[in-house]
Amino acid sequence: MVMVMVMVISSTVTWRRRRRRLETTTVNDVMWSRCGSIAWKRRCPPPSRHPRRNVITEQAGLPDGLQFDTILDTFKLFIDAKMVDHILAYTNRHADEIKANSPNFRWNKPLSSDEFYAFIGLNLVAGVQKSRNQQLMELWDEQWGYPVFRATMSFHRFADILRALRLDDKTTRDQRILETGNQGAAVQEVLDHFVVNCRSSYRCGPSVTVDEQLINFYGNCRFRMFIPSKPGKYGLKLWVMADSDTYYCADAQLYAGKVGS
Repeated sequence: MVMVMVMVISSTVTWRRRRRRLETTTVNDVMWSRCGSIAWKRRCPPPSRHPRRNVITEQAGLPDGLQFDTILDTFKLFIDAKMVDHILAYTNRHADEIKANSPNFRWNKPLSSDEFYAFIGLNLVAGVQKSRNQQLMELWDEQWGYPVFRATMSFHRFADILRALRLDDKTTRDQRILETGNQGAAVQEVLDHFVVNCRSSYRCGPSVTVDEQLINFYGNCRFRMFIPSKPGKYGLKLWVMADSDTYYCADAQLYAGKVGS
């Protein structure tokens, strides 16, 4: 009888210890989001049948029917003709307004699509050469500059395009900001079109990463961010969803300040 009582007490104590250890492990193995609606578990769940919404039915890579032969064709998948026509319409309109108020403004011909692509190319070359802190005129200098800049367009034409460049209708911008509360209305329409092209030009794999990216910028902007932990500290913040294997930008959202509450 004594042996039976000892075995019962021992098994009860052991069961309580296991239960306490299980509760502690369960609490420590779950991480909750700030909103309290999403839970992450440290341990992999037991193998079971995947829900239909989690079954991947297509392979990562290029969509079916997408073809391109040159680097320019690849570039035009993201900066397509519709986006360029949109930018040219408002840039030429703004250039005419500047010329009407400033007779010294050199705008002898409207901006064309080929010239705009050349303008983008020169900006990309300047970025590749890390010329951010270099004076703009030095890029056209015969001694310190690059021949591709002088061969593409004159310095004054590049500066005039940079001055007249507009991505939206300036006359309705304040009204759109008032209606939506989006301080980035000046670039939002073009950014949305660019993101749509990113989604349709590539299919991500089963693993993607969502994180913030701070693009260094020190100019005047209503929604410029200051993040001390970043190397640049000042800039524009983007939320980016990228493929974990190929680092492809599949989606992006511009943080243009707090909206509402």
